[in-house]
Amino acid sequence: MFMTKICIFITITIVVISIFSNYLKVMVSSEWCMKSSKQAHSRLKDDVLCDYDLEIRPKLNHTVATVISVKMILKSFSFDMHSHYLSLNAWATFFWADDHLQWDPEDYDGIKSTTFPVESLWIPDISHYNRYEQDGNHEIISNVNCYVVYNGKVACVSPGKYDTLCTADLKYYPYDRQTCSFVIGSWMYSGEEVDLQFFNDPINMEELTQNPEWKLINVTYTRNSGEDSCCPNSTFPSLIYTFVIERRGEFFEATAVIPALGLILMTLLILTLEAKESERITLIVCDIISHIIYLHYISWNVPSFGDNVPKIILFGRDSLVIVFFVLMITVILRNITKSPETSPNWANDYISKALESRLGHMVLVLDFTMKNIAKIKREEDGENIVDNVQRNVEKDCNLFAKFVDRLCVVLISFTYLLLIILFLL
Repeated sequence: MFMTKICIFITITIVVISIFSNYLKVMVSSEWCMKSSKQAHSRLKDDVLCDYDLEIRPKLNHTVATVISVKMILKSFSFDMHSHYLSLNAWATFFWADDHLQWDPEDYDGIKSTTFPVESLWIPDISHYNRYEQDGNHEIISNVNCYVVYNGKVACVSPGKYDTLCTADLKYYPYDRQTCSFVIGSWMYSGEEVDLQFFNDPINMEELTQNPEWKLINVTYTRNSGEDSCCPNSTFPSLIYTFVIERRGEFFEATAVIPALGLILMTLLILTLEAKESERITLIVCDIISHIIYLHYISWNVPSFGDNVPKIILFGRDSLVIVFFVLMITVILRNITKSPETSPNWANDYISKALESRLGHMVLVLDFTMKNIAKIKREEDGENIVDNVQRNVEKDCNLFAKFVDRLCVVLISFTYLLLIILFLL
């Protein structure tokens, strides 16, 4: 019984001490709020922040959403195609109304505006949704002072660097365009509590510093209402800035496009040499080495992954296959010209038919005189017929090799033309 009384006494004592302690805290807080400062700015901040709760959304009527207007002042940008992200250096500007930050300017020497650190105010938890790195502080507004007007209007300008995920599409390298999105929204509040809207002028690019490698083509902005079947009674709106940038191709024309055209020309010029000449083999080997160096250079500058394989790499690959084809044809024709056998009869028939036209003369012979043509057709000046039994085997083989070479020039030229058209499409 005695122990029970002691326990009751101790409990009552603890409760009384707790109540008295809370009373003292309230009294001290009230005395601090009532304390007046000689300077108007200090009095203003003391009075406004006296009972201000930065955890409570700044609306007297909690059923009314706080409208946040957003504007971006873009300063510079860059794109890393190897790491796949767009970097934006910008001033993110936010405007809203805080019903708890209002005062009468006449009570404070006519002060109509002042600044408050963000640590002292309620700040919307606006976050960068598609950040390149998701760790760390995801909130955009931090470590700045906000501008507050006597009627409760608040403006916060948060400068920062925003790295946004953007997978590179290098299909048309070096004439590629990239489309990247910068998405922001509230992290915790629903659209019924914090309503995100664009400012009258959603983006300002008057102070934009141009990028030496990329050109900004267009910027669009859209608002996503954030409706989802999972939450029929709530919305989670977000604001999306879409940037379209285009690579400045002048430098890459000199280092990627012009060398590719040079490789095409080299391959076609090789076919103007006769297959039996050793210089032709030497040039083909040089052409193969040049293609390999070219492909290595392109692959060094272009990432090995992305949405699409660059067309210029496919072009270099196909051109290398063509050079190997030329090498194979050269080896075959060299063996034919050195063979003691005559060229195939079907080949002679096609050559004879080709020589019956002027175009065939231009393709197969370099000397367009009637005497030379007559010799090739086994005639002498149109008067004496050459003995068909005694044929010049060496001349027949050389003519057949020339016919194949000219045919390859036409086919390879058409193939390269097709590859160029596919590259441009």
